[in-house]
Amino acid sequence: GFSYETTLKNDIKSGPHNVILKAIDKTGNHQELTLEFIVDPIPNTISTEIENNRVMPSESLKVKVLLYVQANNLIQDKVSIEIYDVKGKKRFSQLTDTNTLVEFPIDQFAVSGKWTIKSYSKGLSREDAFYVGEVSTVDVSLEGSILIIRNIGNNKYENPISVSLEGGGNLYKIVKKTSLSSNQIMEIDLAKEAT
Repeated sequence: GFSYETTLKNDIKSGPHNVILKAIDKTGNHQELTLEFIVDPIPNTISTEIENNRVMPSESLKVKVLLYVQANNLIQDKVSIEIYDVKGKKRFSQLTDTNTLVEFPIDQFAVSGKWTIKSYSKGLSREDAFYVGEVSTVDVSLEGSILIIRNIGNNKYENPISVSLEGGGNLYKIVKKTSLSSNQIMEIDLAKEAT
């Protein structure tokens, strides 16, 4: 019998490969045999492509997770993606396919700052960051004589509200300080303020 051991290169491509065995004896007889062997894919790298590294509230974060095996070959498999907010609270979790663009909607009132994406597949993990921008704006509406100011941004709104009213030959200027958290409402009774 005959045996031979060899070590394959770390960057050998996965899939079928051939080895050719040649034998020649002392009398010149020879034989050639081709054997096929299969190299299993071994995942060794996970990477994340973030299409938009900075997103605004009400936009979508677009992510693609890639899984590589030896020889930097890309493979298709399942991946778990988790998204954490500024305070480390998990906001999204999804099982999807690698090499697939996935969209995660960012809430209108999402806290601004550095968020984290964690990806897991085949015993590998990766952590990346993206940023949610600040929106500082209010929605103003009038119901009868009540002026309603609602913070529709994702951070504290602290700009003064200035209203000018004209009636009966008089001009009234009303200025109110604000300190509205996200989605908080402030009401100003214009009839009372103008007296």
